[in-house]
Amino acid sequence: MPKQPPPFKRYIPFTSDYGFKVTFGNEVNTLFLRTAIQAMIELERPVQSLVFEKNSREAPTIQGRHVVFDLTCRLDNGEIVIVEMQLGGYPNMVKRLEYYATIRMIPFVKKGKWMFQGIPRIYSVAIMAKSLFGDDDYHRISSLYDKRHRLVDDSLQFIFIELDKFDKPADLCTTNLDKLIYTMKALPQIENPEEMPDFMQEEWLASAIKELDAANLDPHERAMLEIAVAREVSSHYAADQWAEFVEKRGEQRGEQRGEQRGKETTMRHNIRSILQKHPEWTDEYISELLNAPIQIVSEERERLK
Repeated sequence: MPKQPPPFKRYIPFTSDYGFKVTFGNEVNTLFLRTAIQAMIELERPVQSLVFEKNSREAPTIQGRHVVFDLTCRLDNGEIVIVEMQLGGYPNMVKRLEYYATIRMIPFVKKGKWMFQGIPRIYSVAIMAKSLFGDDDYHRISSLYDKRHRLVDDSLQFIFIELDKFDKPADLCTTNLDKLIYTMKALPQIENPEEMPDFMQEEWLASAIKELDAANLDPHERAMLEIAVAREVSSHYAADQWAEFVEKRGEQRGEQRGEQRGKETTMRHNIRSILQKHPEWTDEYISELLNAPIQIVSEERERLK
């Protein structure tokens, strides 16, 4: 496997678990999240306030899967926003967002004649480091349309942001969406604040950048953080490389053993991600959540230690 470059110089990546939690998930200062949401879902009015909601939901059926959102919140007008960060490749992202939006809609469906009245609009947002669609659009908003491109329903909206497609220079970033994406991509490689374009001094971005400044950490904390972020980046890279290898090998030789190993690698990666986000969860709960053998969960917990 090629040696991975340093994950950041001074500023912690937004795309890391830590970076996402202290910026998008900052419950003390929501200015950045409110402005980012307005930009990503193209709201005409500013988001004045929001409330973070429980990030887990029970499956609607016995056979269904328990859901853990990266972030879900309710806006001041009652609308709901789900935000997911995906660092590695994930070809089923569309289905994942559809499932997440449906899970959030279910509690609002009531018994009786007017069972579908009063359901708030739900925005399901995916911020992806890698491309999903085969075009140059780095931002798309999708709803239900017919074959003549007429709107059928927009109560569920799906927003996709593909970071690797964005290549605008700083001087052409005039919208908040472009400023957000540029900052997310460029910040980890900035070492001196003087290198930042002027728009990074805007209050909503500056508040997030302050949270990501590793210079505020002591040397031990920074070293531990670099290890954690590098491990996270490497695990996603390894999972993508292994999935590609298994796919090619399966096409050439049709070996089920390779596919099984690929599934186990993905399973272990998912277990590690959950353990890093929620170390307080028990092995039994994670085993049931991911439908994974408890022995593998225990092994991955020991590895992380």
